[in-house]
Amino acid sequence: MRLIYLGYIFVCGIGLVIRSMNKKQISLLIATLAVVFVTFSLFYNFKSVQIEKYPPTAYYISYGLLASVLLYLCSQTDTKLMKVLKCNNTVSWISQNSFWIYLWHIIPVKILVDYEIIHMDSWILRYVIILLSAFAITALCNLVKQNTCKRRELSGNS
Repeated sequence: MRLIYLGYIFVCGIGLVIRSMNKKQISLLIATLAVVFVTFSLFYNFKSVQIEKYPPTAYYISYGLLASVLLYLCSQTDTKLMKVLKCNNTVSWISQNSFWIYLWHIIPVKILVDYEIIHMDSWILRYVIILLSAFAITALCNLVKQNTCKRRELSGNS
């Protein structure tokens, strides 16, 4: 058995036990994953986690687990802060539109990375721009779709 499969076993293990964990245990897990991710980030000089994606290294897995556990905690939390931030609505919107966000992110990736129309050395800046662009394009498409459906309903009722 190759060593790279151990990362998948670790991810599956967390996925199996996280639902039985209380918020204190989840918070401790998040803190641990954050320390691990920051340690790897320092070791790799903050290079893009995508470079370590195939096969997934501990750097990539720590990033993925940290993001996943944070989103899980966010979806399970019903505090005043989460209501103010509307985290549950945000998580719900992202999960409902994740396929389209994924597809629409390709356009900014081609522009920023492949074609280097705008040259950026910072992967963090590229990441934020690509993510926000994909969110914006997806939201715009949803608005167009909603307006088109409303027009059809209005024209059908006339």
